[in-house]
Amino acid sequence: MFMIRKAFIILILNAFLPAIGFAQGDTSIYRVIPHLASDSGWSMTGQQIYLGDDLFYLINGGAEFYFEYGFEEVAALEYADNDNVTLYIEIYEMKDPLAAFGIYSLFSSRFDTASEESQLAIEGQHLFFCKDRYFVMIRKDPEENNAGLLRMAGIISNTIPQQNALPSWLSEKIVSAGNFEDFYVIRGIIGLNNHYYFGQEDVLQFDAGLVSKHPEKQIISLYYLQEDKIEQAIGQFKNFLGSSGKFDQSAEAENVFYDKKGHLLQFEQNGNFLELSISKTQP
Repeated sequence: MFMIRKAFIILILNAFLPAIGFAQGDTSIYRVIPHLASDSGWSMTGQQIYLGDDLFYLINGGAEFYFEYGFEEVAALEYADNDNVTLYIEIYEMKDPLAAFGIYSLFSSRFDTASEESQLAIEGQHLFFCKDRYFVMIRKDPEENNAGLLRMAGIISNTIPQQNALPSWLSEKIVSAGNFEDFYVIRGIIGLNNHYYFGQEDVLQFDAGLVSKHPEKQIISLYYLQEDKIEQAIGQFKNFLGSSGKFDQSAEAENVFYDKKGHLLQFEQNGNFLELSISKTQP
């Protein structure tokens, strides 16, 4: 299984091109693009808008994740200041705050429990943040400090209205996950299979989920808007595990299976969640 976070960092380096074309026409994302006054010290030197499937022109591989979360459009921007410091920016307009946070989780496991509006992380040359239904990433030149990153992040954040918050179940689940090494939000079979491959058929049919990785196991918490869907999903999941030929059921417990690599898979219903625990080795 490849690590999403490392793979996407590489994609950013390839996605920001030195010369960015200029978009024609007006779309909703224009509302959050900083059009700065001349006395701000920054000037826009490149702009391109990508809608729908055009995202593949910006991200050469991995765009499927964005569509699974709920991608709508993205603005690829370039700014330069009076000292010739250049910043490369992508502002993604997603379906809802959960979708924006899901993309954010591909790049960072930093979660600020004190922030009710946005999340922000700096990783090397890159700054990532999400607010409402927008995910933003900014890249600076290697020799520059973080001052420009933070200043531009503040400018963009001020253009984004805070109308909707993350769902409460997500914040509560991240906090209750305890001491984890990484977490990721998932919203479909592509995301789920990136952490544990079950197959191409979406037998679990969940609405969203949180994957938290711990030293000896990973916990996959699948959220269902309608609690009564979980019982149906569990029945389909058991049938899948029993008939796939990749799993052996424990003789001691109904909802415990082993895969062919010796991983222990356990699952149970907990309110609106189907909780899956996958241990690296058998106990």
